[in-house]
Amino acid sequence: SETLCFSLLYQILSGMQSDHFRRYSSADQIALAEKGAAFIKNHLADPTLTVEKMCAYFGVSEGYFRRVFLQVYGLSPRQYLIRSRMTLAKELLLSEPISCRAVAEQCGFESESYFSREFRRHTGYTASDFRKSF
Repeated sequence: SETLCFSLLYQILSGMQSDHFRRYSSADQIALAEKGAAFIKNHLADPTLTVEKMCAYFGVSEGYFRRVFLQVYGLSPRQYLIRSRMTLAKELLLSEPISCRAVAEQCGFESESYFSREFRRHTGYTASDFRKSF
């Protein structure tokens, strides 16, 4: 009967889901998030870095990677990437006598204008004002 078929299908899918969660223990999830964070830090200057590329590299789905990363770091991988780039940008602006364009390139921003918008959004300062103020 139709009810029996749906019941069996539900049991099969439930079993698959529990197998999936058994394969990825909390320790595995933390390790994946930590590897993702290290990957981001090692590829900050790459303007083509995307969550999709990271997931392909680690062999996991985007939804799973985002969920695990958010649980471990409290940020999505994209937010973590932008925050890491902002941290590097602030360090470069304060320690290196280089142009804002060079800072943008070293931090992996596709353009100086995108860098400027993001920097102001995250810090409340333009890059040049930040450099002068601190």
